[in-house]
Amino acid sequence: MDDWGQAFRLDRTLVEAISNRGSAHWQRGELDAAISDFSDALLVKPDLTRTLLARGSVYAARNDQVHAIADFYEALKVEPNNIQALTSRAFAYRTQGSSAKALSDYDAAIRLAPANGALYAARGDVYGGTGDLVKANADYTRAMQLDPRIIRPISTLTQTPNGAVFQSTVPLPPGTRPAP
Repeated sequence: MDDWGQAFRLDRTLVEAISNRGSAHWQRGELDAAISDFSDALLVKPDLTRTLLARGSVYAARNDQVHAIADFYEALKVEPNNIQALTSRAFAYRTQGSSAKALSDYDAAIRLAPANGALYAARGDVYGGTGDLVKANADYTRAMQLDPRIIRPISTLTQTPNGAVFQSTVPLPPGTRPAP
């Protein structure tokens, strides 16, 4: 680890080395050191998408969604169609309780990769959290059509004769799909 620090002090253009050291810190669970190295690299080259995503992910791991979202936003300024940045920011928004913003980012990611079942499942999770079970079920169904390995609970809305609506959630057994 010290070699990267020495190299960076000698030549500030070795941004990749310091960013790699940040990744090593992150893998070891040294989150403050990781953020420090990623920040140093970004001071020299602020448009490193990979480093912005990594630092944002470390902030998210520390439950600092404000800084995580800021880094994912900056990554999207550099690469507007970066699905990882969109989905990471969507997850941070969801964690923060901003479902509408999370849904907007998942919508954008799905427009970029409409065959990615995991994106539909993640958006379905947000819809489920908002109580919109119809949209959640539609997304879960689409996710499982695209990737049968994706298993999500299928919720059903039932209306009684007197008009009351209730919900039941039944997890699907492994290897099964919802009926069409």
